[in-house]
Amino acid sequence: MTKSLKTNNNNHLAPPSRKSKASRRQGFSGFTLAETLVTLIIIGLIAVIVLPMLKSNVDDKTIEKQKDVFTSKFQEGLRQMQINNALTEDYASTGEFIDAMRKYKKKKKVCDANKLAECFPNVKTSKTVTKYNFQTTNISKATDLGANPTKWADVELKGIVFSDGSSGIIGYRPGCSITGRFDASANLKECFCMMYDSNGKNGPNMLGMDIDTYNIRYKGKDFEIGEIRTTTSYSHADCIAAKDAGAPINNCQAEGYLDFWAYAVDTCYKEDKRLPTRQELKEIAKQVYGVDNVNSGAGSTMGVTSLPNGVKDNDLWTQIGGPVSLWSSEQIWENGAWYWVFNTNSTEDSCYASSWAARRKSDVKFFCVD
Repeated sequence: MTKSLKTNNNNHLAPPSRKSKASRRQGFSGFTLAETLVTLIIIGLIAVIVLPMLKSNVDDKTIEKQKDVFTSKFQEGLRQMQINNALTEDYASTGEFIDAMRKYKKKKKVCDANKLAECFPNVKTSKTVTKYNFQTTNISKATDLGANPTKWADVELKGIVFSDGSSGIIGYRPGCSITGRFDASANLKECFCMMYDSNGKNGPNMLGMDIDTYNIRYKGKDFEIGEIRTTTSYSHADCIAAKDAGAPINNCQAEGYLDFWAYAVDTCYKEDKRLPTRQELKEIAKQVYGVDNVNSGAGSTMGVTSLPNGVKDNDLWTQIGGPVSLWSSEQIWENGAWYWVFNTNSTEDSCYASSWAARRKSDVKFFCVD
């Protein structure tokens, strides 16, 4: 069926009427200028919020991938050194170790301890690790980075820039070597400590992000305090046996004296850990009491007295089990060792460090750190 077209008297097709055009215009509904502006503003706000988050996620993934690549290649280099007996050498210095390592991990530049800033950036606080900032110009020893002073005392650092742009600060422990060319269980990082930056000086140069470590406890990091433990007495023979086995005990008390400090030292040593240093306990005290002038110098008692505000960090206070006395790793002659007292009472809030804590003191507790 064919529809007929409307024509005029001259049989020509009739143009659309003005009325029908107007009707269509009246039936069309659009956005006003105000509505359009509001919509654009909302889109802009969403973009301001979302785009940085997306960029941050991409940056985090990029940094994580760079770290994975660095650790994988570095581990493979160490494995090749092991297979070729390059880890069995007793290198006399960090420099000798780096010279041997260059065949397995190509380097671009090496910096001496007094020029580390030429190889490695200053380290900043990250979102995952707090209170760890240092200027590269202020360090020269492995213990400056937070390496275990029992194992790494006087180990000098070297800076290194690898051929791929990554960089590191390395300390090698003389007298250490890895035996077993094909022993897959060997700890190939046992003989050196290292802080590395997986993307060099490109940023963000933050610990916990592009910067990470081997065999280094973050010096200044919020303390990861483990279990607060009660000591058990060691006899003279127990102390001698622990000392002979390698525990960091300079000398033992005479026959007939109980030794609770030696038990704490040996317990941590058997777990490949150590007691905190006096300085580290001082840092805890500074956080607990919210002060900067905690004194840990020589003397029978010292510290902060008359603290009007008492404990400031209640979470840390609870974590250490305050009030409590805690052993440090530092020995005083054969009869004593440093320990810190964290105390509050009704008449005076105070914290002390005592240089005359007899090692037979049974009520001093301890915890171990890496």
